[in-house]
Amino acid sequence: MRHPRHPRSRRGFSLVEVLISSTLLSIGAVAVTSLHATSLREVRKSRTRASAEMIAVQHADLLGTQQVELMSAATCPQGGGPKGCLSGGLLAPVKTCTKWVDDDDVPPPTGTRAAGTGSRGYRIDTVTSAHPDSANHGDSFLLTVSVCWYDDRGVAQQTQETRLLVPGT
Repeated sequence: MRHPRHPRSRRGFSLVEVLISSTLLSIGAVAVTSLHATSLREVRKSRTRASAEMIAVQHADLLGTQQVELMSAATCPQGGGPKGCLSGGLLAPVKTCTKWVDDDDVPPPTGTRAAGTGSRGYRIDTVTSAHPDSANHGDSFLLTVSVCWYDDRGVAQQTQETRLLVPGT
């Protein structure tokens, strides 16, 4: 008489199978956690860039309504220099037209700012220059608003808004 066989492997999982499935599940959990952290960092960077672009547009709009005052004001920086707030990948020296907007969401700079400025936030530089075709557009000029900040890696970033301003329009 034959007895039916009931192999042990059919009654449950072996220790090796449990270890392999646990390892695969752990690798997947680590990947999902890493992806979540990366997505949060990218959302923060996008929010910071969008805020900087909004500041540049609002500042250009505000200065565009004050054309008469701008045309009679001296251009900044005087004697040339970079049009933006970056110079060679670093923040350029502070100009007379430099303003600061504090924002706690912006990482602190790796260097120090001039006295009287916040430790976090955006730097705004405004430059007015003659129209490139001054022979035909002598009364027009370009307004460039540069907004700089440090990203979460301590690297200086910049966005710019340039407007053509024509008196009487």
